[in-house]
Amino acid sequence: MNHHADWLRAVKDPSYRPAVDIEIGYRTAALCILANLSYVLGRKLVWDGVREEVLGDDEANRLLSTPQRYPYHL
Repeated sequence: MNHHADWLRAVKDPSYRPAVDIEIGYRTAALCILANLSYVLGRKLVWDGVREEVLGDDEANRLLSTPQRYPYHL
């Protein structure tokens, strides 16, 4: 599959759903981040995909985001 051509088609045609849409990309990136975080912390993590947080691990949840600079915040 030519991912570049697929992406260009999606840009040109709003009704076209690409082979790898944003939801799949997000889930893939989240999995990679969680794997790295588990490696850094040296322990298994239990991920709640609905709430998007690590269950029972405050330290891991803190490391999932970075502090925001004042006055910017989400």
